Amino acid sequence: MIKLKTFILIVLLWTVAINLFGETKYKVDRYDIPFKEEKSLSVNIDYTFGTLNIRPSRDDSFIMRAGITYKEDKNKPILEYKNYGNKGRLTLKSIQETYNKSLFNIKKNEENDYVNNNWQLSFNNTIPINFDIEFGLGDGNIDLTGMKVEDIKLELGMSDVNVYFNKKNEEELRKFSIETGLGSFDASGLGNANISNLNVECGLGSATLSFDGEFHGICKGTVAVGLGSVDVNLPKTLAAEIRTESSFLSSVNLSNFDEIDDDLYRSKNWDTATGGKLYLKIEVGMGSAQVRWIK
Repeated sequence: MIKLKTFILIVLLWTVAINLFGETKYKVDRYDIPFKEEKSLSVNIDYTFGTLNIRPSRDDSFIMRAGITYKEDKNKPILEYKNYGNKGRLTLKSIQETYNKSLFNIKKNEENDYVNNNWQLSFNNTIPINFDIEFGLGDGNIDLTGMKVEDIKLELGMSDVNVYFNKKNEEELRKFSIETGLGSFDASGLGNANISNLNVECGLGSATLSFDGEFHGICKGTVAVGLGSVDVNLPKTLAAEIRTESSFLSSVNLSNFDEIDDDLYRSKNWDTATGGKLYLKIEVGMGSAQVRWIK
């Protein structure tokens, strides 16, 4: 009799739980795009919210391999891939028509969707790739180690994103463009990225740019800061020339630099550095920027 009462109690509790919280339906889809001797790849990603992970693939017989977790069909992504004369073009985006894209509604009504919306993407590392990524809200880890990256454009809303170059990029990274909103951005191994042109716009969030790695070329760039903060970390083997533009409401801190003209500074190792040269313009509105040296 006691066992029967216990069983009935468990059933009742389970029924109440289902009625209160409903049944959570999460789906996992696999996408495998075979490699067909493409000479280059353009990747366009529009991701509203969730977790985004990008890494090099271990299998060169695919252009891309992906595992995507989402809640019900309203968060099922749209994927399109076309080949134009050995040039691949991949578009991967969230379905936007079925819900309000405002960050307030995402945070208030779709918290569980955010936690469980997860894109795991791996890309071929034998052909040149261009990335154009828009990321609204979430966490991102973009590991470009070993990939042949030619161009990167990142537009980040309230995302916290890390980018890694742990090995030298065999292609010239012609332009690396980052625009951040309220989130944080951290890029490491930029000395390995082989960058020619860098453009960073930091609104209310924060950004850290670390030029560790094998930096031997010439990089020119602009860092614009609104109300946020930017830290630039330089190895002692790199020589840097920095032009600043700021106001009494902002702060720009440089260490081990000589002022050679109004608002123009060169690192003390300018004539002796064994690595490459960085020419950077730093514009600060009401935020802060700091340039420091690392080992």
